[in-house]
Amino acid sequence: MTAFSDQVRETVSPHKFGGSRRAAALWLASLDSCWDESTGDVEWDVWVARFGRNLLFTDDQGFVWSESFDSEREACRAFERFADDYANWAGDFAHAWVCTDCYFAHHYGATEHEGQWFAGESDMPCDREPLALLDGFDLADYTDSETGEGQQEFSWSSCDGCGTSLGGSRHRLAIFEAK
Repeated sequence: MTAFSDQVRETVSPHKFGGSRRAAALWLASLDSCWDESTGDVEWDVWVARFGRNLLFTDDQGFVWSESFDSEREACRAFERFADDYANWAGDFAHAWVCTDCYFAHHYGATEHEGQWFAGESDMPCDREPLALLDGFDLADYTDSETGEGQQEFSWSSCDGCGTSLGGSRHRLAIFEAK
């Protein structure tokens, strides 16, 4: 490491890396995505990457730490357990693609007035009762407004929330069994 990197490490490391040179070095390596086919990463409540015998963790607060293992095989097993836990967590729900009316109804509610349904504060009546097909399920937003993932600008597919076949935007909602 250069003198500049040592100075940065001494300033940042106590907070971000808990003083660990290994965590700082692995974090820098992760920025270059320099892992091979037997190395991987998983993002969940924390982001985890494996580098040989080391696992690198970062959390949503920006803290970084590493864990070393006696062998690469042990590190692989630990990483696989973490990846399996993530897969089990992520697999606990299905998803539905809903129209804009159902999406707004999910976020802002829906009201019926004289036999017509309205989503949120809209003055335009909905084609059908919003979210009627998903009654009895718990729902959560499953879109990412920054990347656009979970949003389709236009689709002719029927809405999983109300069944309308009108073309338009579709938004992904996560579906959970009601408790």
